[in-house]
Amino acid sequence: MIKYYIDEKNNMHYIKDEIGRGGQGVVYRTFDPDTVIKIPLYENEELTGEKAKEFSLKIQNLIYKPIDDSINIAKPLLLLENTSGYVMELLNDMEPIKKIDPSSSAKNEDADIEYPNFLSELAKKDKRSASYIVFYLKSGGLRRRLNILQHIAIELIKLHSLGLVYCDISLENIFISDEDNICFIDADNIEYSSINKNRVCTPGFEVPEVVSDDKACPNSLYSDIYAFAILAFKLLTMTHPFDGNGSEADWDSEQSDKKEQWELPWICDANDDSNKSSKGLQGTLTTTIELLKLFHIVFERGKNNMYDRPTMHLWAKEFAKAYSKTILCQNCKMSYYDDLHQCCPYCSEKKPMKIIFESSLSGKPLWYFCREVLDKERISIPAYTYLGFDISAKNNFCEVEYKKTKNSITISFDNELKDSMYKINNNIEEKFGLSIKKYKPADLKEGVALRIKQSIFCIDIHIRVEE
Repeated sequence: MIKYYIDEKNNMHYIKDEIGRGGQGVVYRTFDPDTVIKIPLYENEELTGEKAKEFSLKIQNLIYKPIDDSINIAKPLLLLENTSGYVMELLNDMEPIKKIDPSSSAKNEDADIEYPNFLSELAKKDKRSASYIVFYLKSGGLRRRLNILQHIAIELIKLHSLGLVYCDISLENIFISDEDNICFIDADNIEYSSINKNRVCTPGFEVPEVVSDDKACPNSLYSDIYAFAILAFKLLTMTHPFDGNGSEADWDSEQSDKKEQWELPWICDANDDSNKSSKGLQGTLTTTIELLKLFHIVFERGKNNMYDRPTMHLWAKEFAKAYSKTILCQNCKMSYYDDLHQCCPYCSEKKPMKIIFESSLSGKPLWYFCREVLDKERISIPAYTYLGFDISAKNNFCEVEYKKTKNSITISFDNELKDSMYKINNNIEEKFGLSIKKYKPADLKEGVALRIKQSIFCIDIHIRVEE
C-alpha cells in the first residue's frame, strides 16, 4: 500500500520517494506535481506530544515571516493533519546539492568507469581520486560549482537582509536544478537572528560557537557564513576543510585527548599544518587568490571570532568574479581559470578562441569576463560586467553568438543601453547607437573600446578576441 499524508485542508498526498533525510527530519516527493512533504524527526521518530505542538506553532509563525517569492526558499504551504509536518512546493526537476558531491553519492571507485586520457595514469595509482574527478567533470566541473555557489550566497544575502538566519546549511537542505536554479528547503529553523535560541548543525557543518558547550551560542548570521564556507570548500575541492591527516583516529590516545574534527586546524591553515591534506582538487585548480584569502580568514581568524568572518556579500562577489574567469577546455572538457593557467592544467591543451570583456571605472579595473567562443552557441554576458557586482541587476549586458560558416561574431547589447553607449576611437567619443553589432573575429583581435555614460560616472569597456 502506498504511504500517504493528509493536510489540514483534507488533501491526500501519496508518497513517491524519499529525497532527503537528516538528523531533524525527512523530505518525501509526492505524486502531486511539484509537491513535497517534510516530516520532522526526533531520534529518528516522528514528533508526538509537546514536541509536536511546538513544531506546529513554529511553522505557523514561519508562514507569516516576510519571506516573499524573490527568495528561493520552499516555504510551508499547509500543515499536516494528525502528524507533525507540512506541505511545501518544490519543482520536480530539483535534487539535493549532495548529488554533485562525490563523497555523498554512490561509491564511484566501485563503478565501471571509463577514464578519459588525462586521468589514465592517475587511475592506475589512485582509482578513487580518478573516479572522483570523473564525477566532478560529469556533474558540471568547476564552472558549474562556482555558478551554484554564487547563487546560494545571493539567496543568503537576501535572507540576511531581513535579519533572518537560516541555521542549518548542508548538502541535504539546498536543492538545485539542471539549469542551476537554487532552492533552500527545511525552512522550519529560520528565525530572526535577534531572538533566535536554536543551536542547530548538521554533522560535517559544525560551527564552533554553536556546537561548543563552553560557548553555547545560538545560530546567527555569522554561523550561516561559517557553514556556507564549509559547503563551498567541499563542493569546489571535493575535500572537507577539516578532514586532513590530523582527523584520523589515534587508537593509542586517551579519549580525553581526542579532538572533534571541527576543533582541528583546517587543512590549509597558514599557521598549523598538523591537519594538512593533499586530497581533492586544491590550489589554483579550484580557488582564485581572492577566494583562498576568504577561506583563510573564515577558518583561521573567523573560527573563534565570528565577527571576523567575511560577509556573504564578499563571498557572492568573489564567486561571481571567479565564475567570470573560467574557460572550458575543448579536449578534456574540464573548466579552469583563464588568468591562472597558460593552457589546460589537466590535459595541456591550448586555450580555445575566447572573447574577453574588461571594464574599468575611473581607470581602475572593475570586472574581467571571458568565455570560449564556440560555433552557434550563445554566451550571456552578465550586467555586473559593467555595473560591478549587484544582486538586483536583471538584464544581461549583452549576448554573443559566433557563426563559423559566416566567420562572424554578433553582439546583441541590452537595448536600454543604446542611448548611453559610445565607441571610443583615438580618444574621440562616437555615438554607438546600435543594439546589435556584427564583427569579424580578426577585427576583434584589435579590440573595441566602448564607454557607457551613467548619470554621474562613465564605465569603459574593452572587448577583444584571443585565439
